[in-house]
Amino acid sequence: MNHLGEIKTLSLSPDGSLCVTGATSYESTAQDALVWDVSSRSVVGELKGHRDGIYSSAWSPTGEIIATGGGGSDHVVRLWDVTSRRQVGELGRDLFIVRALAFSPNGRLLLTGSANNAPVAPVSDGSCLRIWDIRRRKEVARLGVHSSSVHSAAFSKDGRLAACGSSGQFMSGRNAGAEEVSVRKPSGFGTSPLDFGLSAPAKSPPRSWNTQPG
Repeated sequence: MNHLGEIKTLSLSPDGSLCVTGATSYESTAQDALVWDVSSRSVVGELKGHRDGIYSSAWSPTGEIIATGGGGSDHVVRLWDVTSRRQVGELGRDLFIVRALAFSPNGRLLLTGSANNAPVAPVSDGSCLRIWDIRRRKEVARLGVHSSSVHSAAFSKDGRLAACGSSGQFMSGRNAGAEEVSVRKPSGFGTSPLDFGLSAPAKSPPRSWNTQPG
């Protein structure tokens, strides 16, 4: 069993034993994410529900939940139980091409990065980068204003800071009294994954998003 079209995303489970992949295809709108056993390199499950291409994926830190982000005519984030392979939740029907997903270290929050859906959700409302409460299935914050689509996103290891990369831009966070976190500005379009372990001088002052309430 293989995907139709281009594989747009793959994510390893926290213990490295499983991998989830998602793809887009112009030949078919029936797109399922596939779960692979890494050691045997075989498909051990299908995540059925997306009606169009899958652009992003992420595992919760416990390995119990997989999040997948859709595009095309299916822009929602779907949450899956890893054991049963069944959908257990859905986020953001007003999202548009979900290109980036990241769980907070405690697994309670999900960061989503998506394309601009103007005029339904213009960039001025911060809708391209959002935080969701996983248990309540509810949006809890919109972070910053982006001139274009968000292609990559990450939480810091303590879960207090968020960063994202959009087309030609990088936006990072800084906590008061803490060392500044910076990542180099990408050449071309900002499609590379982000990791707070990377550090290099930034060309412009970083933006700060404290993800803690209050």
